Amino acid sequence: MKYLYADGDSYTYGYQDKVYGIPLENRWSSLLSDRLNLKEVNNSVNGSSNSEIIKRSMKWLSENQSIWKDTLVMIGWTVSVREEKKCSERDGITITSDYFQSSEKTKQMMIDLQYFLKSNDIKYNFHIAFGEEPSDYRSDENIDENNFCDTSFMNFILSHNPTFFDKFWKHIDGRKINGFYRHPTEIEHKMWSEYLERNIKL
Repeated sequence: MKYLYADGDSYTYGYQDKVYGIPLENRWSSLLSDRLNLKEVNNSVNGSSNSEIIKRSMKWLSENQSIWKDTLVMIGWTVSVREEKKCSERDGITITSDYFQSSEKTKQMMIDLQYFLKSNDIKYNFHIAFGEEPSDYRSDENIDENNFCDTSFMNFILSHNPTFFDKFWKHIDGRKINGFYRHPTEIEHKMWSEYLERNIKL
């Protein structure tokens, strides 16, 4: 194994609430890749929908077929109600109110990507970043729960820091924003990377 490919939203990108546009130096994917002695490839984009995550992942995999056997794929799925929306000037994100339909779409994306990875003997691990319960997906008979973390990144933080939602942080324009909208700190990324290391199957 030589590479760790990570994709997801801001929780995987390592979004910094206080320094816009520059990811945390010690985000979970960099910490985990260091401990596993792998080269980090983090393809995450802030605000991504799950359809964007899978598109980027499949594009990268199709362009790097020669290193499949040397790659560990780590996907941090985002909340399913985020959907890709084509805008006149750029791609944007919209929120749908139909949770059941969007979660079923996400579940099928997970199953499809899992099938591709398993069929090509590519090591992988899935987790939910925030906003949903992993059990909603792990309970499906077509999803391999052995490669799917039993807690989300957000719930993991909450289990160690119940005041996660109570804290406020300053937005880039100086406003104070409730903790639900804040992102994990470097310490929380470190804790999550240790949890992932214990749960991945190599």
